[in-house]
Amino acid sequence: MSLTKLADSAELTMQLIDGQYELAAQSAGLSDRLAAVQARLSAQDVEFEAALLDVHTELTAQHALGELSERLDGRSSELTARLVDVESELTTQVDSLLTVLLSRNAEPVPAYCDQDADGGGWIVVHRRAAAAPALNVSRGWEAYKWGFGQLDGNFWWGNERLWAATALLDRRYELRVDLRDADGGTRHALYRRFAVSSEPDGYRLTVADYSGDAGDALGRLSGRRFWAGGRGRGGRPGGRPGGCAEEAAAGWWRAECAGSGDEAHDEKGAVSKRSDGGVWTAWTDASLKSVEMKIRSVGASS
Repeated sequence: MSLTKLADSAELTMQLIDGQYELAAQSAGLSDRLAAVQARLSAQDVEFEAALLDVHTELTAQHALGELSERLDGRSSELTARLVDVESELTTQVDSLLTVLLSRNAEPVPAYCDQDADGGGWIVVHRRAAAAPALNVSRGWEAYKWGFGQLDGNFWWGNERLWAATALLDRRYELRVDLRDADGGTRHALYRRFAVSSEPDGYRLTVADYSGDAGDALGRLSGRRFWAGGRGRGGRPGGRPGGCAEEAAAGWWRAECAGSGDEAHDEKGAVSKRSDGGVWTAWTDASLKSVEMKIRSVGASS
C-alpha cells in the first residue's frame, strides 16, 4: 500500500472518530436537555396538583359556606318570626297592663284589661289557668281584701278594689266569666248586673240578669258575704271550728258558717273552690283548665 493511501485512510479514521465524539457530545446534550424538560414537567405537575388541590379546597369551602349560608338564612327567618311573635306578645301585654282610677280621690291602681272578649273594655279581676305559674289560693282575709298574684298570670284583684269600682253611683258593672275545661271546651256566663259591697258588710255579692252557655252558678250566691281564712262579716272571725271557711281551700262568697246547713249547696257556684283548679258545677264537676272573671262598666247605674 502506498503512503498516500495510508494517509487518506488515517485521515478518514480520524474524521470518523471526531464524528463519533461529536455525536456522543450531541447525545449527551440531548440527554441533559431531555432531563431538564422532564424536571420542568415534574415541577409543573407538582404545581398543577397543588393548584388543583387549592381549587378543590376552595370549592369545598364555598360549598360549605353555601350550606352554612342557607342554614343561617333559615335560622335568621326563624328567629325573625320568633322575634315578631315575642314583640307582638309584649305589645299585647303592655297594651293590656294599664292603670285605672276607681274613684276621683284615689290613686290609680294596676289592672289587666281584656280588649278581645265581647267587644273588649273588660277589667280582669280573677284568673286561674293551668298554663300560668301555680297560685296558692288558701289565703286569709287581708290577702283577698287587697289582692295577690301577678296580673299577667294567676291572680285575685282584691275585694277592696271590686267594691271601689262597683260602688260608684254614676255607673253600673257587668260580670263575665270565661271557662275552659281540660279538653279545650269553652263556656261563658254573663251577668248584666254585678256589685260587691264594702268590707263592713262582708263584701256582699250582687249578681243578676244571667245569660250565656255555662249555666247560672253564681245566681244562688247573690246576697252572700265573702269568706276567707275562717273570717267573714267584715273580716271578723266567724263560724265554728271546721266550718265552711276553714274547709274550703279558697276565699269565696258563701253562706253563714255557723251551722247553716247549706254550705255544700253554695259551694256549687265557687269557681275558686278547690286548690287544684276552679270548678263551675252548673257546667261540669271536673276541675277546669282555666277560669277568668272580668268586669266592665255598662253606663249609668239604674
